[in-house]
Amino acid sequence: GLVDQESSFEVEIVERYLNLVKIYRKLDQSLKENGYMILVKNGAQSFLKANSAIGEKTKINQQLIKLGEFFQKKKEEIKNEQNNTNFADPSEFL
Repeated sequence: GLVDQESSFEVEIVERYLNLVKIYRKLDQSLKENGYMILVKNGAQSFLKANSAIGEKTKINQQLIKLGEFFQKKKEEIKNEQNNTNFADPSEFL
């Protein structure tokens, strides 16, 4: 498989990725429920401001991309290992 189940490091990477996806989805749900702009009341004042979930989603997205690069690198390593055989090319003997 793509992830070495015996490697605590690789298992932790997967767990982090899955946890970030859960948080990302919860932030998405919050944006759907509360909107992109929220009403803030401060004493007699009230004003609209951007929902902080927007910025948090951006941060989490960047972390997901970085972790995704780990998986992409693993895929490339596996592909290279499969393509790298130690067998001689039969045409070398002709």
